Order: sequence, then structure tokens, then C-alpha cells
Amino acid sequence: MPRQSWPSEIARPFTIGVFLVMIGSVAVLRILQNTPEGEERIRENELMNINAILDQIAPSDDEIERAFQSRLSEEELQNEDIGIVTKDGQLLRARLSKPSGNGPFPVVIIIHSAPSSTRATDEIGTVWGESIAREQNALTFTLDWREGTMGEEEVTDVVSTIDWARKLLQATDQPIYLFGLDHGVYIALRALETHQEYVDGLIAAYGYSDIAAQYAALVAQDSRGAENFLTQTGCSEAVAVDSCLNDLSATTVEISVPTLLLHGRADSVVPFTQAEQIATQVNESVQLTSVFLDDTAVDHFFLDDTNDAGFTAGEQAIADWLSAQ
Repeated sequence: MPRQSWPSEIARPFTIGVFLVMIGSVAVLRILQNTPEGEERIRENELMNINAILDQIAPSDDEIERAFQSRLSEEELQNEDIGIVTKDGQLLRARLSKPSGNGPFPVVIIIHSAPSSTRATDEIGTVWGESIAREQNALTFTLDWREGTMGEEEVTDVVSTIDWARKLLQATDQPIYLFGLDHGVYIALRALETHQEYVDGLIAAYGYSDIAAQYAALVAQDSRGAENFLTQTGCSEAVAVDSCLNDLSATTVEISVPTLLLHGRADSVVPFTQAEQIATQVNESVQLTSVFLDDTAVDHFFLDDTNDAGFTAGEQAIADWLSAQ
């Protein structure tokens, strides 16, 4: 991705002040939730309009600029801990990396494999968030997405981040890319159902879209893993489990953005057939780049571990793909 900059006459510096607004907004929301007046305001709307509240309490762009421009507009941030208010009023923890300079910057939203995992968020934020920010001159968010019913809270976290990037990070005219790993690919696909018009590309690494097929694969190899997966789907108590799993699948999502697909052919955790399925979902009018690794030494999570046999190949493919966008 080539370096981009605003014309000086319309430049509005990207600063850490925006993230202080995020945290401040969360504090105000918590106060609203714990006062009689605030509770009444919340009850008046079954789905509280977070953006409307933020519009009321957030400082103006000019106020942010005056407060932070001279001190922080050029600052580089590496794996900084931030909070994002989601559409359902929760605080989503994320790791932010930002190049030095005023921006604006392309945005890469990284969705790892583990729910509510501080360790996974911090590690992936270091391995991928920092490197993409540095090498591709991009703004990266690594999300500590919530554990909940599959296809619900986790998807809300991603679409909320897309909306925050467009609204508060002044990235409306900048490309936004989703980078999913393992279950993060499924989350990204579900996010595309409602937010595809705001997304400019997808990186899908060793993930799945067919929930029923993934459950069947886990049953065949690891009964405990299959049981945990079924519980995560919310289908464990369903009368018709197969129907429930099929309803959750993202196989009907048409991908209409350029896509980079990475998978190991010998993957024993997420079968290679899942990559083949996702490939069929990419619209013929957009570019699909597939990197399929044949080395049997490649682990399933080959992009999580810098020492894995497949990491270097995957790293180069991602760098090349992002640079070409």
C-alpha cells in the first residue's frame, strides 16, 4: 500500500486524542448505565444508539486538534492498549499500532482465533499488528473479540470496529482490510454480510465458512474439541443439531472484495476443503489470490508462530498482497 497523505489545507491530524475520546466515551456510558436518568434513556431505546451519544459528548475535531496536534500528531504507537465502544454498548479491548506521521492511514483489522484471549491478542498484535503498521504504513487493530454465541457478539465487535474506524479515525476515504485467522475468517465473512461496502479487501488464513463441515472434521479427530466447538456454536441443545449448524454457516456469503486466501494442504485442524469452499464464494469480478502450502511440516497456526515452516511464505504473501492493493 503506497504512503498517502492529506492536502495540508484539509489535514486533520490523527492523534492519540481520538483514543482518549474512546475511553472517555466508555466512562460516560458506564455512568449512564448506573444512574436513574441514564437507565431511563437506555430503556427508551431497545438498541441504544452509541454513535448518537458519542456525538453529544465527544470533543469536536477542532478541540482534539488544538489539544493534541503539537504534541502527539507524529507519534508512532506499537501495540497500544485501547478500548472501543461496540454497538451493543460493551467495551471491546483492542491493540493498536500506528506509523509515525499525521495520516490518514489504511486500516487493517486483525481477527485472531481465540475468544476473550488477552494472550492471543497481545501476541498477534505484536507479530502482525506492529509489522503491518511498520512495513505497510497502515493503522492496525488487533481485536480481543468477545466470547459468546457464534455469529453474534464476535461479529458485533468487528462491525463496530469498522464503524469506529470510519467515524472516529477519519478513515472514510481510506481502505479498510479484514485479516482473519482460523475462526477469525468466519467472523470476517459474517461481518461482510452487513458491512461489505465499507471493506476493501480480505485476508483469510486457515479459516472456515462451513460450520457443519468443521464440526464433522473435529468429531472425526478430537471428540473433546468437537464438544467445545458445538457448545460455542450454541447448537448443543438444539433439537436438530445439523440444521442449527447449517444455519450458522457463512457459505452463502458472496465475497465481493479482493481476497488473499492462505491455507496448508495438509492442515489437520481445518481441512483444506474449507479453503476450497471459501474460494468458490469469491465473486469472479474481483481478484482472488491463493497461497496453498504443500509442506507437511507446516502447522495449522503457521502465521501465529514466527518459527513455523510456513510463516515466512505467509508473511511474504501478505506483504506482497497488501502492497499491491
